[in-house]
Amino acid sequence: MSGLDITKQILRIIQLWRQESVSSLPQEINPNELIKILEYLEKEAEKTFEEVDTELNREILESELQLIKSIVEDLLWLRAQKIFISALIGLPPENITHTEYKLYQKLRKIIEHFSRLYKRVKEVKFSLDMLEFKRKVERKESSKELYLLDDDIKDFISLDGFVYRGLKKGCIISIGRESIKHLKDKEKIKKLEIQPST
Repeated sequence: MSGLDITKQILRIIQLWRQESVSSLPQEINPNELIKILEYLEKEAEKTFEEVDTELNREILESELQLIKSIVEDLLWLRAQKIFISALIGLPPENITHTEYKLYQKLRKIIEHFSRLYKRVKEVKFSLDMLEFKRKVERKESSKELYLLDDDIKDFISLDGFVYRGLKKGCIISIGRESIKHLKDKEKIKKLEIQPST
């Protein structure tokens, strides 16, 4: 590929790419200018391709075209990455094209929807965790029975980890049957039978 004008157009694409690659924000770009440059280069490439006389020159031309294509793709990808980041933080960047702004808006909608969904899932999980905890407590409570102490007994820890201290004769305690079986002073404890009122 030869010609001063072609070189100028290629250098312009490289300049746009360089500006984009060193900045954290999208750089001002005219999409129409980029499209015109690419269309011009494509036309010139077709003409030059027909005029190429050797296989080597054809390969060189193909390599140049591939390089230009890669630079343009990377330029657009750099801009897209900046738009993705802006969408995540919820701040639209300056210097973006109309099409890029539409992309930003769509990404914001997806992110906002996902955020609401994630928050709802966390709320549901918390509710389920609390419900499970409540059920465990209820199961533990329901396995306990009331006992009356016939005498003072020493402090002890039940099988469910509850500490019983200062237990005197006449006290009523709520404790699981399994804990009573393993208690040294179990003969000093009697199950309390509560008759339903009539």
